[in-house]
Amino acid sequence: MTEELNKNIGGLIEKWKKKQISKLISQNEASSDTWVFPLVQMGEFNITQDEYATCSILASVPKGSYIRLATGYFNLTENYANTLLKVCKANISLLMAHPNANGFMGAGGPAGRIPHAYSLIARKFWQRVVDTNQTSRVQMLEFERQNWTFHAKGLWYYPPGSDRPWVTVVGSANLGERSVRRDLEAQAAIFTTSPDLQERLHNECQELHKYASECSGPLQERKVPLWVQATVGLFRTYF
Repeated sequence: MTEELNKNIGGLIEKWKKKQISKLISQNEASSDTWVFPLVQMGEFNITQDEYATCSILASVPKGSYIRLATGYFNLTENYANTLLKVCKANISLLMAHPNANGFMGAGGPAGRIPHAYSLIARKFWQRVVDTNQTSRVQMLEFERQNWTFHAKGLWYYPPGSDRPWVTVVGSANLGERSVRRDLEAQAAIFTTSPDLQERLHNECQELHKYASECSGPLQERKVPLWVQATVGLFRTYF
């Protein structure tokens, strides 16, 4: 079943990829300022197009550029974490939900402790940033606004010397374990030289960051229940 679905979906992706490449070759580049590439992720069926494309973007950007990432649920896969810390040369900001802006806050039973699990995971990632002496390159932010929850996600790439993004990735993926390995995700990578579109993408990103604050310090001070600390590793792929 898995192999058959992988073959069918993979064949469809390749078919449309070739069709679009053919279009790009035959198209007058001077008349185009924006390219949109659809991406899918079906981890259960070994289809990892979105993960591959996102990691490729992160790994290929030059020093002096800036990448802003947002995820409602901070739980980076090891692949994403290694790419950001060992390969990526850009300055990075990571925006996530403050526990008070997490949709699970206040839920009954164990679900109500899920925000603590995300804080613990974020704290461990920040420790890796510290251990690798990258605190000047990587910034961690949290969104908190009274009576609001945060579930935004995306990637915005600002080339060296630019104050507007030239690349953005939008869609359903959270860059996390569950998103990569278990859920079905659909995204779009948008490359644009249009000043108008760049401005609108930048303004959208700015709006998301309007209620953001640096959180590396608060993460260290935040108390996490012992049972959450003991179990988060076992169930991490479900977050």
